[in-house]
Amino acid sequence: MKKRISTLLALLLAVSLVPVTVGARTEDEPHTHKICADADCPDNHEVKTWTAWDSSSALPNEAGYYYLTNDIITENGVNVVDGVYICLNGHIIQSVGKGTVTLTATPACDNCGLTDCTDTVHKFSEREDGLWVLDEENGDIPIEGAAIIGSMLIASDIMFEMYNINAVGDDGAGIFLYSRGKVLLEKCGISGNNGSHALNAISPVELRDCIICANRCDSAVRVSNEFKIGGRITIDANINADGKSCNLELREGRTVTIAEPLSEYSYIGVSAEAVPTIGNPISVTGANGEDYSAYFHSDNYNYMIVNGENNVVQLTEVNPKTYPYTINSLKLVSASGEEYDEIPTDKGFIVDMDVTKVADRSGQDYFIVAAYGENGTLVSLNYIKADLPTGTSFSCGVNMPKTDELIDTVKAFVWDGLGTATPLAQSVEI
Repeated sequence: MKKRISTLLALLLAVSLVPVTVGARTEDEPHTHKICADADCPDNHEVKTWTAWDSSSALPNEAGYYYLTNDIITENGVNVVDGVYICLNGHIIQSVGKGTVTLTATPACDNCGLTDCTDTVHKFSEREDGLWVLDEENGDIPIEGAAIIGSMLIASDIMFEMYNINAVGDDGAGIFLYSRGKVLLEKCGISGNNGSHALNAISPVELRDCIICANRCDSAVRVSNEFKIGGRITIDANINADGKSCNLELREGRTVTIAEPLSEYSYIGVSAEAVPTIGNPISVTGANGEDYSAYFHSDNYNYMIVNGENNVVQLTEVNPKTYPYTINSLKLVSASGEEYDEIPTDKGFIVDMDVTKVADRSGQDYFIVAAYGENGTLVSLNYIKADLPTGTSFSCGVNMPKTDELIDTVKAFVWDGLGTATPLAQSVEI
């Protein structure tokens, strides 16, 4: 069944991605506003006068401040060059050529950027693979403000700024950051993309008041460099092809820097390349002046977010459930005791199971060995019933004769009974 964005998520997008509107203009009035289009600009930007750009297929190549009067539709992509700042003025930039890049800011772009000053609404529909496709007439996903539809490569030398822009509907690489300079994304939305990553932060980047959601990628945000955030940040409701959460992925020991206080309703799903364990958590952020752990959650239910020393947000292993039995080992051996490295396909074998009873429990329990075929069907199930004294261990060998069906997996369980099947140990499989 087609997976559609929920009403709640649609509302979240509509509320969160609204650009700051500078007000209606008449044809005789000049197009003037700050680069961030924010009357209460915290960065003290100056008001700029923007020159009309009437092309529908190319962007200007001389330094200056321009605003679009048409959508930019291209088969070969467009390029932002040094010194050029563009107000999309509610329009879209879209590449319709197969495999082309919609927008590139090249290494020659020492200072350049994009902004939008409108609350124009564009409508999208969702494909079966999660990609959002522009559908102005019948789309049921509203996005407020200008949109870049397709992939972006940002590789500026000094500064690239993007304000109030939606990056939507890329079928591949999303936004790829490979800059030597500073990249700032403020009040931007990244949604409805699929492929590897919606935002691949190979180079440093700062996000302020951004929302990254409803992408279907291996990981929505991949962090391999300095990653700063502030304001209201939402990185959530992103899934991979298997339907599992894949929001913010920290690579190579990187952490998140909270450069400005996080605002209420920030919500960030996290995973890490390394594996956290109890007593050896992984740092998600650096040290902070306050506890921000409530704004983060783990993408993997085996791990959880905690607040560590100096308010470092950490990812740690969930305390494992305590069972009365522990399966110490599971081995496959021949009748002569030779151990197999993998499941034999041309002969029978013996499954050797070693178990310890670690907690008090009365009554006979079931020690089970099961074999499954390639499609998950049960090929064989054998069990031994026993009532062991607490603190004792025992080993049992279960014979698995050669079968016509190929055995793909062997699993060991301890249950309280075949009918109830309540687990009494963490299962082990080969």
